Amino acid sequence: MIRGRRVALRPATPADRRSIWSWAVAPDVAPHLFRHQPVPTFEAFCADYKRHYFDGSDPRRGRSFLIRADGTELGQINFNEIDTQRGRTELDIWLAGEAACNRGLGPAAIETLADHLCREYGVVELMMQPASNNPRAIRAYEKAGFRPLGLPLKEASAEWGPADGPDAHYLVLRLPARVRPGTPADLPFLRDMLYEAVFWNPDDPRPPLDEGLAPQELAKLLREFGSRPGDAALLAEGPDGSPLGAAWFRLWTRDEHSYGFVDERIPELAIALVAEARGRGIGAQLLRCLILEAGREGCDALSLSVAHGNPARRLYEAIGFREREHDAGAATLCLELAR
Repeated sequence: MIRGRRVALRPATPADRRSIWSWAVAPDVAPHLFRHQPVPTFEAFCADYKRHYFDGSDPRRGRSFLIRADGTELGQINFNEIDTQRGRTELDIWLAGEAACNRGLGPAAIETLADHLCREYGVVELMMQPASNNPRAIRAYEKAGFRPLGLPLKEASAEWGPADGPDAHYLVLRLPARVRPGTPADLPFLRDMLYEAVFWNPDDPRPPLDEGLAPQELAKLLREFGSRPGDAALLAEGPDGSPLGAAWFRLWTRDEHSYGFVDERIPELAIALVAEARGRGIGAQLLRCLILEAGREGCDALSLSVAHGNPARRLYEAIGFREREHDAGAATLCLELAR
């Protein structure tokens, strides 16, 4: 299960194929999906969406997921074959009828799958092909960050593959960074980012790194990081592999914990970027990917501490974190993961 901030994606199984097909051929969905071809029979659908979409036997060639919200499955989303050289793939999505629409599930599912593909396969460019006369789908995909490719249809199909029809409207999402799991070799960079997170206020003095992180309450934050259960880190990288930022979390106990401690089952996170990477959407991408990482580890929530006046709070709240408690210096925010 891929658990995001608003929806969860369950890997589809062969037993799900008929339900997924029935959603696709429903009267309020089929006209948008099969604009220039007959509505497929179940057998024709299975010939197109081959078994690897449903059993995970060849995930780089494509995989289907069921979209879950509040424990109910309300649609499907899939990616097609991944171009590993260029880090590209195409997405398709449909919901289980009109009742599932207008709830923000489509953009949330697209965002969740895009972040998963970036973390898992290095995908940084994604394409979708709504019909040009389907403004609702176009608006939904644009909410997830897709933008028009801006090429004539012939050039677009040469760049991204065959068009679904003469009214295909190519939309492309370009993620701001590659995201990968952290390793023990990344610990010095994590310390650099912890320093940036602690000394975020440009009006405050910035001591040398070793001096600034020497106090016990700071030194313990990354001590032996990666050696105990519940430690996880992700790094954002530029096209040349240079590190742009990091986000990480770890579990604490009631006897030893950090500033944003809630309970022993909820990891506390931290995040920071190098100065030149700020304001480009990389922080939001890293946070979303860390949320998926928490879901992968079986966590139900994440917490963090943010100082009063820190502009990063706007990002945390936009992602979905909400205040749990506060004191004179900082607030503890918490986010529950989708189920």
